[in-house]
Amino acid sequence: MMQVVAVAEATLKRWFVGLAAAGMPFLAALTPAQQASEGQVLYVKYCAACHGQKGTPTRSALAQWPQLRPFSEPGFVQARSDDSIAAVTHSGVGKDMPARKDTLTREQMLAIARYVRSLGPPAVP
Repeated sequence: MMQVVAVAEATLKRWFVGLAAAGMPFLAALTPAQQASEGQVLYVKYCAACHGQKGTPTRSALAQWPQLRPFSEPGFVQARSDDSIAAVTHSGVGKDMPARKDTLTREQMLAIARYVRSLGPPAVP
């Protein structure tokens, strides 16, 4: 799994460097599907150790933080905007979830938020 993540990150990095060299904003040039895939790569790297590969907390995380909720829980992601999910990534939660404000750009945090949203059930109209 780590090799897959490393290859995906390297591919995305080359692609983003090309966009930057062309003077194009990083995520503005990406389609929603490409943004979701970038979000997935970042999620796996920064979030999955506790929140699980598909948004269901790992056993070890639940043993330490039993209140941790799965992203697939009905209403959980629907009740939050992309900005509010990105804000949690930016600032962290207490001493347990590290802030990523010095590690990730706002666009990357929003890409993670869109990926997290994709893990929940579809919104009901």
